[in-house]
Amino acid sequence: MAKAIQFLIKLILAALVLLFAFSCSTKVKDEPAPSSILYDGAALLSSSEQDDILSLLTSHNNKGPGKIHVLTMAELPENTSIENYASDYVGAYINLDGGKQNGILLIADINERKLRIHTSKDVWELLKDEECVNIIDEIIAPEFKKEQFFVGIQNGLKAMIKELEK
Repeated sequence: MAKAIQFLIKLILAALVLLFAFSCSTKVKDEPAPSSILYDGAALLSSSEQDDILSLLTSHNNKGPGKIHVLTMAELPENTSIENYASDYVGAYINLDGGKQNGILLIADINERKLRIHTSKDVWELLKDEECVNIIDEIIAPEFKKEQFFVGIQNGLKAMIKELEK
């Protein structure tokens, strides 16, 4: 009887160790670097493509209007919608420019196959929701469907900048 109890205790302890090991090995979600205007967490872009996107973003962001950031995520944190993640990100990391609410975020959630352009209050009139939807539906999404991620992001950014500079 004592050996049976010892065996049962060892079995329970082994199960607990395995459970702990499994919980520690679960994938940690990619979190963007707050200071970066481009975070390619989904690894969609080559180094040279990232450089081209950074150049486009830097050129626009230095003169404005608006400060554009781009995030690609393999997947968002659990129980987080792309809308809430984008809003939180813009509020926390982009709208830090002297109190201005001029942040714009192009975000791609690859796992859920979702795209969003999120605009802050001070640029709503320059880049309206309707135009954001059109840019996604007509420019970015068709290229993403063909796995031409760089082309979709670059052309989407150019369309956003064109609207902002009107």
